[in-house]
Amino acid sequence: MKLKTLRTLVGATSVIAITGMIVSAILNHIGSVIAFGTFGAVAIVVMITSTTTVRTSMQSQASEDSAGSGEDLELEVSRLTSQYPVPEAEVRELIRRSVALARKNK
Repeated sequence: MKLKTLRTLVGATSVIAITGMIVSAILNHIGSVIAFGTFGAVAIVVMITSTTTVRTSMQSQASEDSAGSGEDLELEVSRLTSQYPVPEAEVRELIRRSVALARKNK
């Protein structure tokens, strides 16, 4: 299930839970108020947990992917800076790769 779909379901569940709590309170059914409140709270906890889990796994994958790319970039910088004059086309390509790597790890 996509995270966006889960968030939509939790939002709908929260609206239903709040509506149920209000209606149950008006009808003086305290047990139903507690049940709807618990239902909504559990849905929100599930959303928070899943969001944290997905973001953590995405960050760990990005850091693993970029480790080799970062090392390659450093080696290329060392190679280019040891030359004089520095070739402009290669420097521009290196900057493009650096920006792409930074955007990928954002």
